[in-house]
Amino acid sequence: MKRRWIVRAATLALLGVLAAAPALAGEAEYVFGGGGPGFGLFMPELDEINKVLIDAGYAPLVGDVFFIGGSGRGGTIPGMTYGGGGWGAWITSRNGSLHAEYGLGLGGFDLGYAVGGSERSVLTVGALMGAVPVA
Repeated sequence: MKRRWIVRAATLALLGVLAAAPALAGEAEYVFGGGGPGFGLFMPELDEINKVLIDAGYAPLVGDVFFIGGSGRGGTIPGMTYGGGGWGAWITSRNGSLHAEYGLGLGGFDLGYAVGGSERSVLTVGALMGAVPVA
């Protein structure tokens, strides 16, 4: 419960700073935008899940989970930045006609502030806010 309040307080503080940023920014020097692919590796502890699967006659889930997705962001320098990102991953097992699958997806809305930069690079500060459903 305490952690939830810490996350809420930090999120509200970040939103407060970002809301005040346009008043401090002045006129934009550059406009930017971009994005691209993203990859990751998730190594879940599957022992308890595998015990249930084996007891039910399924094959265990073996291996690591590779995330595939991407993200993008755009805005003005200096000024607010907006974007989003999302990633998904899954692992499967088969035992004859029995099939088990473990999936994970995550993503969110990216809100930030471009501190500075040029035509070739930009420094931004922000947060990706979203949800992580597990199936």
